[in-house]
Amino acid sequence: MISCEGKMKSDLIYLWAILLSLAVGACDSIADGSTARIRLIVETDAGGDPDDEQSLVRFLLYANEWDVEGIIANRPQTRRPENKNPEDTGLGVVRRLLDAYGQCRPNLVRHDPRYPEKAYLWQRTVPGYDDTDEAVNLIIAAVD
Repeated sequence: MISCEGKMKSDLIYLWAILLSLAVGACDSIADGSTARIRLIVETDAGGDPDDEQSLVRFLLYANEWDVEGIIANRPQTRRPENKNPEDTGLGVVRRLLDAYGQCRPNLVRHDPRYPEKAYLWQRTVPGYDDTDEAVNLIIAAVD
């Protein structure tokens, strides 16, 4: 029997494998020197285990490498007492991290001007829970 924790770890490994294969494929496809970037939507359960927030911080440090179409926060409530973030929802946690990114961005763009504005990421960050179609609409807009 696979525990929930084991399934979540296997799902995370699967996600990283997909991202790695996409990145390798993208490197092959842009080897001609074009500046095309991979378009992606991130789904996170930030507000659960602290490592999900850490992964999102790392993702934001590489936001210059991607064409970020959106961020979907899928946790309706933070997991207590494990998660010490003062925000009560995953969306709140992600937006708090985006605020921190916004404070760091002036230094980041000194190294690469392709880092997206905080406002750009903020408007593309939506909840993925509680009978809302915002995440679905985000995905449909990205496909169009």
